[in-house]
Amino acid sequence: MEKEDFFSEKYIITSDCIFEAARKPHKTCQDYSICGDQPFPFLIISDGCGGSDNTDIGSRILSHVAKTNLKFLEKEDIDISASIIYNSENAIRNMDLNQSCLDATLIIVYILNNIVYIKMYGDGHIFIVNKKGEIRLHKTVSYNSNAPYYLSYKLDQKRDSSYKMSQEQEKDSIGKVTISGKDFDQYSFPITMFYKNITQRDLDDDVEFIIITSDGIDSFYDLRKAEKIPSSEIIKEIIGFKSKNGDFVKRRIRRMLSDFEAKEIYNSDDLSVAAFMIRENK
Repeated sequence: MEKEDFFSEKYIITSDCIFEAARKPHKTCQDYSICGDQPFPFLIISDGCGGSDNTDIGSRILSHVAKTNLKFLEKEDIDISASIIYNSENAIRNMDLNQSCLDATLIIVYILNNIVYIKMYGDGHIFIVNKKGEIRLHKTVSYNSNAPYYLSYKLDQKRDSSYKMSQEQEKDSIGKVTISGKDFDQYSFPITMFYKNITQRDLDDDVEFIIITSDGIDSFYDLRKAEKIPSSEIIKEIIGFKSKNGDFVKRRIRRMLSDFEAKEIYNSDDLSVAAFMIRENK
């Protein structure tokens, strides 16, 4: 079904998304993204674990099951992660796939009654961009040894226990959340085993884009200069939209990756990007 703009009394919300395989080495893309306007504007991305089999399928299943669970959020903001993972397990059982195919992160962002809700299960990035093109907020969630806690671990007590035991040596922290923005200094705080990254914030007239990405944004490397490019520089390229009509994210990411390739800049990890473009409904 073709997505359409969402009209509220105050805002017009356009969504678009893309997922692209790593350029070096090139392999099956294990990232996935979907977006839409029903039952309300939403963005969903999922990043499959490279060390588990068939997570390209699992990330898709998680994303589409998450989409079907959005209806439970219309009346109240609740944690739908249990419903998502157990319904995803039902789906893979019928496909004769192992539970480990669901080893994937999941980020859900939706807008309801002019409030932005963010549910983040695993690692990734969130950017809020104002109408001047400035990064008002950049939130990064990262895990030690690049090993996030996957919802799929809830399906297997042995795997769940094994993950928790492996993280015991990390003492009180299994990762960190880093937050920066144009109006305040960067700060970080540790993630504990039971941290739930579920937040909400009011939408205001200064916001033009809300963008989520997988950690593939951290994998860009300049071969000529032999240096890694920070995500803060990549996001500047992402928001350089020449046109804000239609598939504005798909066009921009494909052009960016093409331009990078000409400069011998490559991403070594898959990349998924999803975005809201927000305009006032005048």
